Amino acid sequence: MKKEIMTDNGIYSYEEVELYEGRKFLDPEIGKKNLLDFKKVMEKHGIVFGLWFGTLLGAVREKNFIEYDEDIDIFVLNEYRQNVLNALFDLEKTGLKVARYNEKKGLLSIIRDNEYIDIYFYRKVLNTRRMGINTLEAKYLEHMDTLDFLGDVFPVPANVEEVLTVLYGEDWRVPKRDGKPVNKTFERKLKIFIKENLPFIATFYREYLKPIFKR
Repeated sequence: MKKEIMTDNGIYSYEEVELYEGRKFLDPEIGKKNLLDFKKVMEKHGIVFGLWFGTLLGAVREKNFIEYDEDIDIFVLNEYRQNVLNALFDLEKTGLKVARYNEKKGLLSIIRDNEYIDIYFYRKVLNTRRMGINTLEAKYLEHMDTLDFLGDVFPVPANVEEVLTVLYGEDWRVPKRDGKPVNKTFERKLKIFIKENLPFIATFYREYLKPIFKR
């Protein structure tokens, strides 16, 4: 089923791709090409973005992608969201297509060659920036610096080590995980089943199981 995004350049249509934790590890060569092409389009449109989450952590700590990372993470201030949406047609010319868009949460994912980039839009709320339930002091996202990464120069939050401490704790310099990703497909489907069938489950418990437990 096709989905649509309203842009100033017309309606952008896309087929949603199912993305979830544990799907696969990031291919660093494809990831690098995707990120560099994304950067070129953002620069063409004058959009400021920053490396974020695991991509930022890897850029600072490993000077590369983290070996066990699954995707690329980017942040954009929410006031420039429409600019990013307007750039979707240019991104598609490079082969980077929309995989999903959650307008309410503020998450846009683009994909090429089975590797995707998550773009998080942070809205201003008083002195904070919020994306979904993720909340940070606004200063961490509103002041930028640059960092050499993948043979290019990328924007990153100023005081990047302080930001990584906020995101990952005092021991962010220590890698926390090794090995293959855990495929969470079954767990994800179970959660969906429970959510969709919660009324039935509640009735079954109330009418059949609860009386047994009281005996």
